[in-house]
Amino acid sequence: RSSDLRPVVQKHVDLLKEIVDKLASLSTPPAASASHPSILRLVTPEKFGGEEGALRPFLNQCRLQFNTRPDLFPTDITKVAFICSLLRDQAARWVSPLLEQDSPTLSNYTLFIKAISSVFGPVGQRLQAEQDLLHISQADRTSSR
Repeated sequence: RSSDLRPVVQKHVDLLKEIVDKLASLSTPPAASASHPSILRLVTPEKFGGEEGALRPFLNQCRLQFNTRPDLFPTDITKVAFICSLLRDQAARWVSPLLEQDSPTLSNYTLFIKAISSVFGPVGQRLQAEQDLLHISQADRTSSR
């Protein structure tokens, strides 16, 4: 009976070896060549939480990743997924419904950048501040009566 399992086990062992070899080749940088004398390793951008003035530098750090490693970020989906993986706090709460609803915004990099910028960019933050001030002034009127 164990002899019946040997071919199956061997097949799985061979598949595992193939997977390990592929994973090793992904983590091993390519050999230096005339066109790529060395591999540039960029630091992963710090997570973005929605802080005022932090969106532009955050997105620029992401763009550096995309431009220097196009092999890792070949599609809009991979770029947006990378950005989403680096969101925290208020920004993570903002993107959660998009992820849960599998929004088309997640598969269009330009559309996603416009969406996140409308909320956390200078215009979005100014609108939020105006709404907060309006809410405070309305609350003051009701409390002073």
